[in-house]
Amino acid sequence: PEAKRKQILLDVFGNAPLKLYDFNSHTIDEIVTKSWTPRLHLTDEERDVVEAEGTVLVLGRSGTGKTVCICNRMEYDRQKYQHDQTFSQLFVARSKRLCRYVAEVICDDKSCRTFEDLIHEIDTTLPRLEDNGTNFLPSQRIDYQRFKQEFHDTYLSKKHKASALYVWTAIRTFIKGSMEAFRSPGGFLAEEDFIAVGKLGKNRCKVPHDLREGIYNEFLKYQQYKQQIGLWDDCDRIRHLLLRLQESKKTD
Repeated sequence: PEAKRKQILLDVFGNAPLKLYDFNSHTIDEIVTKSWTPRLHLTDEERDVVEAEGTVLVLGRSGTGKTVCICNRMEYDRQKYQHDQTFSQLFVARSKRLCRYVAEVICDDKSCRTFEDLIHEIDTTLPRLEDNGTNFLPSQRIDYQRFKQEFHDTYLSKKHKASALYVWTAIRTFIKGSMEAFRSPGGFLAEEDFIAVGKLGKNRCKVPHDLREGIYNEFLKYQQYKQQIGLWDDCDRIRHLLLRLQESKKTD
């Protein structure tokens, strides 16, 4: 019985955990109401995530139940801290569809933001930096597709280089997007810190050592390319907001 209770049933069409719902005789009267939705059944592993103390990191591919855990965790924390006046929640995702789904499940659209909406709110709230003419125009934003087509595939030699996606991921995750990068004076890792395995840890950064120097050289060319034609990426905007946040704390 215990092993059966922990068993995860698979959806044969989606090759993902089958979504099951809890239903009992006590909820029969609620079925006729338009707002009624059945509660998703949680596996033991999902319940451990929901009821765990402190910060929880959940990793998994699409369809493995991450959103189910998040929604139930948010509701669990609401019940737990309902008398705490300082308690607040915020769900952030890139996808508008996912935000709408979570808002409907937890019945609170005020606690859900897309990443773009959150950045915009912070941007309009923080005071501007003095003597700084930085403008993050949407037309000047560089994403992966633009990086690949306008820079990687156009300006670089096809010999001895990693794929565009590999380079882009390394830049956003480590060279410019890591905590070590944000704490660096220039907003990005120094070459020796990226190349040295010990700085980021071999289990954290899986970029092969023999590719790191070439990737970093491509990053430097990418930075120069952006500056020449006035482009920006998400890491640039986040760092700019962090600088403004630090400055606002000094004036408080």
